[in-house]
Amino acid sequence: MNLTSLAVGGQLATLSLAAFFANRNFFYQDQARIKSVFYTVGIGCTVLFGSSVLIPLMILSRARPVVYDPVIYQIEAISGLSPAEIVWASSASAHHILGICQIVYDNLPIIIILAASSQLIYSPWHFRDNLFVQFAVGAVIGYLLYYILPAVGPGIYFHGKFPFHMPSPAQVPAIPVVFNDGGATPRNAMPSMHAAWAILSFLALRYSPLWQNALGLLYVIVTFVTTIGLGYHYILDWVVALPLVLLIRGLTDAQPLVGPRIMAVVVGVLLLAVWCVIIRAAPVSLTYPRLIQAVIVASVFLPVSIGLRMAREKVLPLEPPEPRV
Repeated sequence: MNLTSLAVGGQLATLSLAAFFANRNFFYQDQARIKSVFYTVGIGCTVLFGSSVLIPLMILSRARPVVYDPVIYQIEAISGLSPAEIVWASSASAHHILGICQIVYDNLPIIIILAASSQLIYSPWHFRDNLFVQFAVGAVIGYLLYYILPAVGPGIYFHGKFPFHMPSPAQVPAIPVVFNDGGATPRNAMPSMHAAWAILSFLALRYSPLWQNALGLLYVIVTFVTTIGLGYHYILDWVVALPLVLLIRGLTDAQPLVGPRIMAVVVGVLLLAVWCVIIRAAPVSLTYPRLIQAVIVASVFLPVSIGLRMAREKVLPLEPPEPRV
């Protein structure tokens, strides 16, 4: 991750968008004015977080020298997640494409800011997806998971062998190991927070024009190609990111805490807890490949189905503020 591009790019976007919001405040009604001011503050917080995201990650790296990369690699092998090898081989051969993807990947705060700006303009007053709140909640949960399941990704762990000379799973003991890098490498592979941010940004655009939805989907695809093609993440990191997205949506939804929202929170917590047990209990847990495959299927199917149920729920309007005389 390029810290300079995060800081400089995010700050430039903040200045321009803050000016845009300030100008529109003269023409908006009070409720929209409050909403736009809130988003401007959120943009500032996003840039501050994006500019300093590596600091807590480096602290975590020194606190957690042990990594679970061998375990994750084995789980992918016994679960049949072989498409990762296809992505590695195809994307690694197209360096110019990966270069463009890397630029997009490095400037995640700008993507979030643009998605939130579209959400501000096109979503109704009683919008249910508050991207900045989701960003804050997700960051807390993500760092907790990084502490429980530290990993550096195949590109770093198998340095020099990735992607074309990866060892066979039989040559990699399914146990956590001490990664002797002096804490220089962030332990931010499991799950993929970039995947979570990309998916949440895409979902935040559902009230926006179709072409913006298409761009949001394209960003998800670019994020997938970058994270897998450059070895930042395993396929399993994306699988575990889906229950994380479900949990974030359940915790931040504007609806009352009933029905699908409770289900989102409960299922999200349970699936993440199960993955923590599976990965930390290796190699014993790896003797149950069918169970792991069932958890993978549940981690994909349940977040999608519950997310669709949440989308079909009628949004209850919030009481707008009284207009000023």
